[in-house]
This record gives sequence, structure tokens and C-alpha cells, in this order.
Amino acid sequence: MDNEEDRTKNFFKCLDFFPKTFDPCKKQSASGGTVSILCWFVIVYLLVSEVKDYLNPGTKFKFIPDSEIFEKVELNVDFTVATPCAFLGADVVDTTDQSAILFGRLHEEETWFDLDYRQRMHFDTLRRTNRYLSDEYHTLKHQIWKSDYAYFFSGMPARVDIPNKPKDACRYHGTLTLNKVAGNFHITQGKVLPIPGVHIHVGHIMQDFRGNFSHRVEKFSFGLGAKGIVQPLEGEEQIDEMPLKYQYWLQVVPTDIQTSYSRRKTQQYSVRDYARPVKKGEMQGIYFKYDFSAMRVRIEDDGEYFAMFLVRLSSIIGGIYITVGIFNGAINFLWELILCRSLSKLPK
Repeated sequence: MDNEEDRTKNFFKCLDFFPKTFDPCKKQSASGGTVSILCWFVIVYLLVSEVKDYLNPGTKFKFIPDSEIFEKVELNVDFTVATPCAFLGADVVDTTDQSAILFGRLHEEETWFDLDYRQRMHFDTLRRTNRYLSDEYHTLKHQIWKSDYAYFFSGMPARVDIPNKPKDACRYHGTLTLNKVAGNFHITQGKVLPIPGVHIHVGHIMQDFRGNFSHRVEKFSFGLGAKGIVQPLEGEEQIDEMPLKYQYWLQVVPTDIQTSYSRRKTQQYSVRDYARPVKKGEMQGIYFKYDFSAMRVRIEDDGEYFAMFLVRLSSIIGGIYITVGIFNGAINFLWELILCRSLSKLPK
């Protein structure tokens, strides 16, 4: 039995790729100890950096043709116009000539245009933060992108101070279902006449109305909410000092977000705006003219597999160990060479 165990041990000893050095053959030095300490510091620093990179992967963007041309897109809105609801109408017209009724209807709510203190603080913070993220600080935007915030702010807080005057504004909020084609969502003077194939605002025909189209946008987004998507129009506020026609041109880009844990389809958009005085006989209002891009953006985690992560860690440890060993051997060689030359010059 003992002979069999000895043969087994000898067999595994023959397979050992890492031969051991006897202690009497080992030579230690102060320079080698110093280099070893520095080596361990470098290894620990690089390992920590690699672990951070693995746990916090970046993002990569791909552009592919959009083949889902028949899908429906939701438009989520929440904004206030400084004119009573009785004088306004909101609807959608697109290139399919679909009846406005089929897009859905927004909720109308009589309110006051002026905000109280808490609401003004909320809206001003939303506006500053949205511009901050959209225009300048992309690093902060990237951090929010990697977080779990689909919306950075909650809804408008309830009004506390009730004005002592009649309600002078109309709040539109809700969701419309759009076709994936170019269209025009607008809020204009006069109620919409719900007749298929006809687009008429009754008030515009019956009276020469000049209202106040100052407006405030709290929410304006396409598709489902997704983390990291900044909506450029949210926080927009325009004050009408004279009869103006407001126009916004939106380019909507379908976006797929794929992470290790979830997949989500949404939309993001860019916007240009323009306001000009209303001409005689022209309909006053706010126009959001949108079109969908023919390209789709796919956003994915730029991470690596766990096996590759282990290979990188092993490469770091082994590479630094070998490199520092060569460096330490070169230092010892030069030291011994200088020491030998110095001793050879001493008188015998």
C-alpha cells in the first residue's frame, strides 16, 4: 500500500511544472525587497482598476437601418398654455391622412398659468438640469445613463397657494399614439371638429381670436421612458408678449437599449425652435412638426466576458512579476559590475 502511494506521489511530482528551489540556494537582498514592495503596489493598483472597469462597463453605439416602419409610437405630453381650454384645440395631422380621433385625446384641465413658489422651484430646477445635461456636461449625463433613473425628476408638485382670480390657462396631459411617419402635433385657437378626412378648428372660422400662447413644457417624450435619455423640450418655457406662432422641428430617432439585465425600445429626439409674429389671417398656435429617422440607434454595454476578465487579471499579475524580475536582475547585475570595478582599483 505504501509503495503504491509513493508511486502516485512520484507520478504527480513528475508533472510539476513549477520546480522548487532549495532554501540554501536562495539569495535575498534589500534592493530585491524594495522592488518586490513596489511590484505588489503596482499589481494591487492595476487589479483594482480592472475590477472597477469590469463592474462599470462603458457603452457603445451602433447605427442600423430601421426596418420597423409599421410600429406605433407613443407621444407623452404634459404642458400648460396661458389660454383657457374653451378657446383651444389640440390634435395631430400626419401624412397618412388618418382621422385625428384615432390618435387619441389629451386630457384638458383648467388651471392658472402662474406657478406658486414650490412649483416654480421644481420647474426651474428641471429646466436648468435638462439644459445642463443636454448642452455641456456629458460626463454627468453618462453617469445618469448608467444609473437606474428613467426620469430624473418626479411630477409637478401640487399647488398650495390658490390665486384669487379665475383660471386663465389650460393644461394638456396624456398620451397619443402616432404612426411612424412625418406629422404635425399642434395646439391652436378653436376646438377641433372631429370629422374623418377633414381638419377644421371651429373657433378659427367663427371668430378672430388672439389669445396668449405662452406655454410651459413639463413632459414631452416619445416612447417608453428609459434611463439616460434627455428630453430636450422638457423644461421649455416661452412667454408671449405679442401674438406669436411657435414652431418646433423634431427629428425622432428610434433607439434600442440593451444591457446585461434588460432590453428596452424607446425614442430620442433633437429639436429646433422658431417663433415669429402672426400674420393677418394666419392661425395662431404652437406647432410641433416631427419626423422619424430612417436609422435606428442600438446602445449596448461595452463590457467583456468573465473568462476574458480572468485572463486579463492573470496577464497583469504574470506580466508585472516577470517584468519586475528582469528589472531587478538588471539592477543587481549593474550593482555587482560597479562594485567589482571599484574593488579592482583598490591597491592590493
